[in-house]
Amino acid sequence: TLTAVRKMTKRDVFLEKEQMMNLLMFLPIWDGKMPQPAIMKPKPLWTGKQVFSLIIPGNVNMIRTHST
Repeated sequence: TLTAVRKMTKRDVFLEKEQMMNLLMFLPIWDGKMPQPAIMKPKPLWTGKQVFSLIIPGNVNMIRTHST
């Protein structure tokens, strides 16, 4: 799962409308609204990061600590 997340959020990953809709249909909390595409021309494309911003709720916080 972590490998898939890494691959989906790379800078060169773009999804077409059909792919985006297929992923969002499995999301129970999806309200039916799609975000603005990251690229408009020559065809609308969404980034993998946009998909994960819809999946992960907005109130998630992460604090990273490490021992030195």
